Amino acid sequence: MGSKKRVAMDASSEISGSLPKKVRGSEDTASSTTAYTDRRRTGKLQMVDVYTLENVVRQLQMAMKTIVNIAPGSDEIKSLSDSSTEDPEKVEILATYSASARMKLATLLKDAIENGRLKDFYEAITSYDGSAGAETFQLSDVELSRHETPVPKKNASRTSGGDYPPPLVPIASLSLLARVFTHKSRVNNKLSKDLARQLHNERLELTGDSVLNTCITMILNEEFPQASEGQITVWRSKLVSNANLVKWARLYKFDEKLHKETQEASLEKGKQKIFADVFEAYVGALSMEAGTDLKRIRDWLYDLSRPMLASFAKEGQGLLYDPQAKVTLYALIGSAKLSPRYTILVAGDGNDDSFEVSCTMGGEELARAKGRSYKEASSKAAAKALEDREALSKYSMERKLATRDEQKVTGTEKPVDIALEGSVEGTKKQKKSKSKKNPEENQA
Repeated sequence: MGSKKRVAMDASSEISGSLPKKVRGSEDTASSTTAYTDRRRTGKLQMVDVYTLENVVRQLQMAMKTIVNIAPGSDEIKSLSDSSTEDPEKVEILATYSASARMKLATLLKDAIENGRLKDFYEAITSYDGSAGAETFQLSDVELSRHETPVPKKNASRTSGGDYPPPLVPIASLSLLARVFTHKSRVNNKLSKDLARQLHNERLELTGDSVLNTCITMILNEEFPQASEGQITVWRSKLVSNANLVKWARLYKFDEKLHKETQEASLEKGKQKIFADVFEAYVGALSMEAGTDLKRIRDWLYDLSRPMLASFAKEGQGLLYDPQAKVTLYALIGSAKLSPRYTILVAGDGNDDSFEVSCTMGGEELARAKGRSYKEASSKAAAKALEDREALSKYSMERKLATRDEQKVTGTEKPVDIALEGSVEGTKKQKKSKSKKNPEENQA
């Protein structure tokens, strides 16, 4: 019998047996797994164990599919050994099978799957999507009392003072909480992309960014109903800026709770943006649990924003004004005989240079104010005059002592505007007044 024929027969006979308890082969067949097994179960489960299992099972799924697709069964090997052995490639294949324990195991597994002994096992491995038996692994919601931070009452309203920062609204789900504090550097390149995406906080951050902007906009609209859209936008950008979110994150020690594998140098380069991101992720997780009811989140953010809202209120005193202040002042102290007069002290240009207007009554200055336009400056001056209780009392009494015709306020009179000459708005008012008085001359 030739040597080539003997190689073929040896390969065929070794493979055609039943699956052995231990496949003989090179000593390094399971060296890596043996080392891992020896290390494992000597202590508590660690994240490195989770990463290892994820990779091993994924490889197992891929390997089983490959074995079924390309591994030869024992019948094919027997047929190959019985055929002509003059073909050098066949001889090389048979020789490899004869020497390799792993190749023999592949054929034995293929046979076991096809003859039914491992069919259910194979189907379970290759088709498992995590749904079967999911209730066994479902993380139950933890009791809110397990969180370190106090839990606000469900219907608690916003506070006007008290401790700062306000109590952190807790996240009930352990799985969501874990995602919030898992940076992508912790799981990327360790797990499959699909699984890593479900474990790190980037998608929660995206959701939180949207919810945060919505809640802050609603808060600002409620607090400053007279503010312009532009001013609301400026204040919102300050509240949701990375610098402010990092500060808020540090108030709750989010920076210490974040699981990450990044270098400190990269943190400095990124101005610690990842801590702002984790705050957004926290808001995103809260919104995932809250659904469309964002009241608790909005109330918490309101309390968290209180110091900055107070600052905006002071800042807004120079930006916001009541456009009806002149009408209100006239209704309180004005009459047909005497009414508030508004004099431009400094004529602005409507751009960089401000207007300054004085509000007087009978030659007495009640107040003066500056504004980006004459209307704004005069309205602010009237608003200041309304705060002078002594002057209001004085001129209100004079109005009462006046005759009925003198004190009559028809509601159609307007406060007197003087000294408009030379200003942009004064020129417009003069042209408008002339056109009303002399329509024929205007047409000519």
